[in-house]
Amino acid sequence: MIDGVTPAMYLGLSILALSLAYLSWRFVECPFRFKETLTQTRVFSNAAIVAVCLMAFGLAGYLSAGFPNRHNKPALISATEYRLRANHGLSKTCDGKFTLSKECRTNDNPEILVWGDSFAMHLVSGIVASIKALLLCK
Repeated sequence: MIDGVTPAMYLGLSILALSLAYLSWRFVECPFRFKETLTQTRVFSNAAIVAVCLMAFGLAGYLSAGFPNRHNKPALISATEYRLRANHGLSKTCDGKFTLSKECRTNDNPEILVWGDSFAMHLVSGIVASIKALLLCK
């Protein structure tokens, strides 16, 4: 996790941006401005070379199951797996159907129904906090 961007990182990113801008100008813009050096054969052959390189990279990633050695931090991998885990809300019995069973509610006398998927579930704590804030203001 990145805590902050240091001045050295800003400098490095600035140098990288300027380098990429130069390469784009030199190898993309200039050839299209001076069409006498740019032939149809050259454009298609360069495009074919780039396409073959990208396909080779994709095939290598597919055959190696996504380059598993790119992360050497088990904590990062376990954190990612934790974030991608299946989220069943309050209970698996609540998935896909509306029910008032004890497993699907947090209170015997519920006042709010939040209907949705995991994206709606993250709103619940904010709704509860705003209700508590309203009750404190009364």
